[in-house]
Amino acid sequence: MSTETSHGNTSQNSPVVRLRRNTLNAGVRAGRVCCVAPFPGTERVVSASDNGSVIVWKLGTNEQQHCWFHEGATAVAVSPDGTIVVSGGSDCALQFWDAESGDHLSGPWELHKDRIWSITWSSGGSRIASCSADGNLIIWNARPELLGKTFLKPIQTGHGAVRAVAYCPKGDRVATGGNDRTIKIWDDAGLLQATLSGHAERVLSVAWAKDGSRVISGCLDGTARVWDILGQKLVCEIAAHTDAINSVAVSDHVFATASADHAIYLWNLKTHRRLNGSFELHKRDEPHCVALTADENTLIACTERSKVYTFDIEEIILGLEGRAGGRGGCELNSVTRCELGSLRKWASSF
Repeated sequence: MSTETSHGNTSQNSPVVRLRRNTLNAGVRAGRVCCVAPFPGTERVVSASDNGSVIVWKLGTNEQQHCWFHEGATAVAVSPDGTIVVSGGSDCALQFWDAESGDHLSGPWELHKDRIWSITWSSGGSRIASCSADGNLIIWNARPELLGKTFLKPIQTGHGAVRAVAYCPKGDRVATGGNDRTIKIWDDAGLLQATLSGHAERVLSVAWAKDGSRVISGCLDGTARVWDILGQKLVCEIAAHTDAINSVAVSDHVFATASADHAIYLWNLKTHRRLNGSFELHKRDEPHCVALTADENTLIACTERSKVYTFDIEEIILGLEGRAGGRGGCELNSVTRCELGSLRKWASSF
């Protein structure tokens, strides 16, 4: 195992680029944006806000394609083929939406007894896993003819509150993290395969590497850990932030962390070193969720102050050694940010 202290640990050959901050006043009714999820392509992203808005955005024009209502929306996920959006909320239920027509497909699915923290699709799209403050992991059938029926009975995880869930991109394993400070790996039958211990505080986020070999977890104490799933051991501990890590996202070559310390950082997935580029937000704002598009060119984040941002990170990614077209090294030329818009227009329509 290696341990890295990574505050400001970036390339020594180029300065950290700090973005110009733009303030967006979304109004008191807009609520915090709790979750974002990109579609399989690079054209759209969906956000969920605790004021009940679930919005599909067009990245090219920053326009809203669909606006749905889910009471107290806290989580959202997109099916692998991009045709269905599932949302979860403080109402303890799941709702399903047609991403093309905008129609409501199914729901509410009501088996959880407390707010839903996270939702994830299996790589094949046939199942969904949801986790909740009630301590349960539920695996649902997602096939159209079986919508609303559970594949397994609710699984009592032993986490206390289950804060995070993620399906493995390879196979049917599920990772969960929660208030008991552990990460747990489950098989498709709901049997516990491994318990990974070592975090000093609650685990708030988990994400798989694309090859299914590792899980990266984010903790309340600001540390991130990289775990070898086959060997069931810690690979690396990173002192990533000075406050809680609310969200972790992983792509082919990098992973991102978003923290209550108002910052979002990108990390080299191979070396675990922080990459150049600072995504610091307003000191009164806080990123709740972060995501990466499949082409690794765009980082998406949502915040406490009702904002959804996209960051163009292509120049950072192009500098990574081992990536197709990479130049080797981490020289950063520019990063641009685009605000997708406020929720004021949506909120005023109800």
